[in-house]
Amino acid sequence: RKIRQADIGIALSEFYPNDSYIFKILFQPLALNDAISIHNELLNPTHLDHLLVELVCSRTNRQLEDIATCYQLEFRRNLIEDVIKKYEGFYRSLLSNMLQGIRDTVDDFKYETHLEKARKDAEHLFSTGPHKWSSNESNFNRIIATRSIPRLRAIFSEFSKISGRDIIYTLDTWMVGVAKRSLKQFAIFVKNPAGYFAQQLDRSLRHGNVETVARILISRSEIDLIQIMKSYRSLYGMSLYDAVDRLEDVQIKIILLAIIGDHDQT
Repeated sequence: RKIRQADIGIALSEFYPNDSYIFKILFQPLALNDAISIHNELLNPTHLDHLLVELVCSRTNRQLEDIATCYQLEFRRNLIEDVIKKYEGFYRSLLSNMLQGIRDTVDDFKYETHLEKARKDAEHLFSTGPHKWSSNESNFNRIIATRSIPRLRAIFSEFSKISGRDIIYTLDTWMVGVAKRSLKQFAIFVKNPAGYFAQQLDRSLRHGNVETVARILISRSEIDLIQIMKSYRSLYGMSLYDAVDRLEDVQIKIILLAIIGDHDQT
């Protein structure tokens, strides 16, 4: 759905200067917003799982290319080189690989057609052993960084059948540190993108992080915002519209509610 900018123009012009974060999120290119968010996270790491999932895994190959270009233009630095300098070990390898934008682009994944490929990948993961995932870049890292999201969903399903364990339980058991937290969030996103973003919205609303709320609503507005709103209602027993309506900042609330639309009201 198109964001109804006419509904929010007055609120923006009267209450927010052109350099405010809400103005930038609404009217700057998404790639530039993402590049700035990644740069801020590199300077002051706070939510590495959010960096990996929301700003990297959920973007298309073309979007990742645009992010890298905006990063270079805005900061005169190479994004992947900065990631390599900032992090180490498995997380550095995984994040730098994902930022290259080499994920399969299967727009119409048919589970039955690609089931055999997904099963082979799952068998490969299982035979390697989850205790070796964090040190085996050529196997686990390669699959995670290059397979399409629908194919990964099928891989995780097949892995559960083969191992008798859910992929999230396996990651929780065998991974540690930032890799564990990030990959668990990634697995949640792969299994149910709308549910993942509904949870992120709830967490951000509870902590007053309206910048993240705005970024998610805008970036998903023409992708799966309807599904996210349905997931939010299912998970929390209230509409996303009503949850946002509880914000104290009236003008921010007007803007965010305009993005959501009146069809999500209780």
